[in-house]
Amino acid sequence: MAGETALHRACINNQVEKLILLLSLPGIDINVKDNAGWTPLHEACNYGNTVCVQEILQRCPEVDLLTQVDGVTPLHDALSNGHVEIGKLLLQHGGPVLLQQRNAKGELPLDYVVSPQIKEELFAITKIEDTVENFHAQAEKHFQYQQLEFGSFLLSRMLLNFCSVFDLSSEFILASKGLTYLNELPMVCKSHKETTSVHTDWLLDIYARNIKTLQKLPHILKELPENLKVCPGVHTEALMITLEMMCRSVTEFS
Repeated sequence: MAGETALHRACINNQVEKLILLLSLPGIDINVKDNAGWTPLHEACNYGNTVCVQEILQRCPEVDLLTQVDGVTPLHDALSNGHVEIGKLLLQHGGPVLLQQRNAKGELPLDYVVSPQIKEELFAITKIEDTVENFHAQAEKHFQYQQLEFGSFLLSRMLLNFCSVFDLSSEFILASKGLTYLNELPMVCKSHKETTSVHTDWLLDIYARNIKTLQKLPHILKELPENLKVCPGVHTEALMITLEMMCRSVTEFS
């Protein structure tokens, strides 16, 4: 029912001989996934079946050590369940890239290790010329950079969609097409609360609310952290340029 194969069951039940037999069969896929996306290696790591992990790593050079479900890799599975020896085996075969993977909660594999000594032992296997503390600091900085870039990309897409839906020109000034009460628009912008009860044109009311928000942009832009302007990513840089252009246009419009 769970979509588990014979490989999955052998790794779950620590049936080493059965696992070896299955791995000797032609066309066997060690990276096969059950219905939830877990691989046999995931199961062996989760249940702490060290010998099964050893056999897979030795016999299957094509095994995917970075396969994940919601960001949970085999190394996450091993260390979150306290299977340190399995973690060492994985790092010996997969290297430092395994330590850089985050699950859906943003957790790194070493976040599950409480003991500083064990954490150092695991880290030493990768032969990274750095300290655990600095490695984590750099990983956190990179993670925040990725989040900022992703957020900037989404916001930029929203702004572009806003301009498209509301028929704004490249200068972010309202076009006249289809607006019955365009001549009254400046008044609506300045006194939205008074005019919404008078006018029944729903499109005009939507414009008024959004323009009211746009007029706050210059103040919002001044409050943005200065570090956003220092070596920003491509999406963040594009977002900053867009916001600055919108601020100039809003000032001219007002």
